[in-house]
Amino acid sequence: MSRGNLPRACKPPVVYHSEVEVLNEEQKAVFNTLVYSDIFDYPLTPEGTFLYLIGDKPYGRQEINDALEGLKQLGIIWEKGGLFFLRDREYICDFRVKRQKWSEEKSIKVKKLVWLFRLIPWVQMVAVTGAVAAGNAEEISDIDLMIIADSRRVWLARFLILGFLKTLGLRVDLQKKIFKDRFCVNLFIAGDKLEYPQKNLYTANEIARIRPIFERGEFYQKFLMANQWILRFLPNLSLSPSQKDDQPVPLSGMGLVDFFEKITRSWQIKRIRGNFPLAVNIDDKDLLSFQPNDCSQRILDEFQKREKQASS
Repeated sequence: MSRGNLPRACKPPVVYHSEVEVLNEEQKAVFNTLVYSDIFDYPLTPEGTFLYLIGDKPYGRQEINDALEGLKQLGIIWEKGGLFFLRDREYICDFRVKRQKWSEEKSIKVKKLVWLFRLIPWVQMVAVTGAVAAGNAEEISDIDLMIIADSRRVWLARFLILGFLKTLGLRVDLQKKIFKDRFCVNLFIAGDKLEYPQKNLYTANEIARIRPIFERGEFYQKFLMANQWILRFLPNLSLSPSQKDDQPVPLSGMGLVDFFEKITRSWQIKRIRGNFPLAVNIDDKDLLSFQPNDCSQRILDEFQKREKQASS
């Protein structure tokens, strides 16, 4: 689950100091939310500010709207065409319009692959993650996917999916640096181990923005329920149920398939650890997180730095 490297336009924010000290609690929460979003050069609508509010407790829509208006009157944030952002950052509004268009075009490409995931009975959910899911992809961006698979078939499902994508010429090629509109399936999760182990603000935001495109047995809802910890960081979220899709396929008499699961698991672990020893996390729960350009810690460090600059 990754939105890639820090945005190219990312630069140190304006230092606010005493201006922030006089803000009330909801204004501080809104300000911090805009600070975080600014790291990605992404201005927010009032609704987006409400949904992805960063804070210790929830606030209503009217409170958020009042906070936005108060910050605007103080000159701490600016507004253009219904988008709110930190002052002197007006140009990122154009980024949002362009990236939203590119993200929508890439989302259409994902939906055209639903037939592929239906072919593999052990796939329980497929979701778009990262920049495309957030509506903030660049034209040259790849498309990040998260797969939830039957706990007994995680590695066989991965082997088949990546094999199909490579055969179709749709998989990211790291060696040739071919990324545009290619698929990077960088997260596989076993269906009985849905709770994400890395619990921080960055991961909470990424989970909140995932967009399921295929599921069996309401696994999107199960995934959200297993990760309710994100509400500690984003208290205004509503973890509503998803629409029911295909039912899971029962597995029985699968001795030969068990053998292939074991073989493909050993082969893949050896291969990816050999090629990308620092980019993959494989734990005993068979959660496979493959992030060749993981920027989560840099994003969190950048957010903390900006918070400190604004309030010290």
